[in-house]
Amino acid sequence: MIHIQGICYGVKEENATALGCSYYNIEERIKMRGYHFAPFVNVDSAKLIAESYRAVAYNPDNYQKVFFGLTEEQFSQYFIKNKIVWAPDGDEAFDDGSYILQFDIGDKIRLIGFKSTSDFSCDSNTLSELWISADEYYSILQSWYYSFKKEWLEKIKTGDE
Repeated sequence: MIHIQGICYGVKEENATALGCSYYNIEERIKMRGYHFAPFVNVDSAKLIAESYRAVAYNPDNYQKVFFGLTEEQFSQYFIKNKIVWAPDGDEAFDDGSYILQFDIGDKIRLIGFKSTSDFSCDSNTLSELWISADEYYSILQSWYYSFKKEWLEKIKTGDE
């Protein structure tokens, strides 16, 4: 689970995930520090960014063709190439419709979290946004990464599952 501004994203159940996908995603996210960028990152409305992402990624009947001055293809390529989507990361842990978007902006990180609705929009009650120092953010990721790896290796060594 990921918490942003008091809102929880991800499945809240015991054994909801083995965290393998999340572990490798965090590893790659750390390696790509500074590259999670898009020209629309400073758009004031987090909801507009979230809903535009959902419209391009999941709405086959999307009739909007321009997003923040970019074509639909250009807009979606930023999410793919620059790995803007932190969650879902391929793990069952985010089967609750949660999304976390990450943007690296100089020495700051902008996180936008939301849960999707069936009409390809985002639930306003679950929308959150956080601006955090890049050093603090990547330190948190690094700490989680090393702690998870240590615990994982200890369990392999002892044969404990």
